[in-house]
Amino acid sequence: SKEACLHFLGNLFAGSSTQKKAAMDTIVLPDVLRLAKATNLKVAKEAFFVLANMTSGSRQHTDTIVKSGVLRQMAVLLRGVKWVVQRDVCQLVCHIAVAGSEEHIRALVSEGCF
Repeated sequence: SKEACLHFLGNLFAGSSTQKKAAMDTIVLPDVLRLAKATNLKVAKEAFFVLANMTSGSRQHTDTIVKSGVLRQMAVLLRGVKWVVQRDVCQLVCHIAVAGSEEHIRALVSEGCF
């Protein structure tokens, strides 16, 4: 299922630096971003789990996520869906705020994630 595949990918990004790099080099980010917009909340939740774990890597990974345009979708989800998805979106916001730059934090604020 899509949920199981996304959860597996999320676990790869929760691993070592080597695992994160290998996953980042082979992951098709646009597909994960597309699934983050899914109307199926289980799929969206797992997509944000993957994105949150991606941003727990290098600042370059965080920059890639911030520049992907997903912040607006995150702001929408923080305001209007069930806790099951909000939890993973909040984790992504926290990872960006901690691992990101001042520019990343400004982007979070300007898109309405805070």
